[in-house]
Amino acid sequence: MKKKLKSNGGFTLIEVIVALAIIGIIAMLIIPLFSNSYVHIDSSGEKSAALYEGQQYLEQISAGEALPDEVTTEQANQSLVITINGLNINVTGDLLKVGVGYGPDAETAEIYYFKVK
Repeated sequence: MKKKLKSNGGFTLIEVIVALAIIGIIAMLIIPLFSNSYVHIDSSGEKSAALYEGQQYLEQISAGEALPDEVTTEQANQSLVITINGLNINVTGDLLKVGVGYGPDAETAEIYYFKVK
């Protein structure tokens, strides 16, 4: 008497192809998310560097040093009212805005500084 060896373990070729197709579709949906997030991380890094540069320029202004020509500044006399427990405190000073350009789209990072008189 001959015994037939029948193996029920393993996958058929169709099951493997269907599984690979599903994995491929999922990968095609997820990969653009990673590439887009890399672009946002890169632009955030450029903005952080521009803000740091702007802080350096504010320190130069405070020290009375000259700024490079590509840095935009605006200065205006401002009055600031601070209310604490119903008590109004009026503070006057100069509001200084420093803008530093960054990125391929020529965006501007702006930093504001209020210098009390």
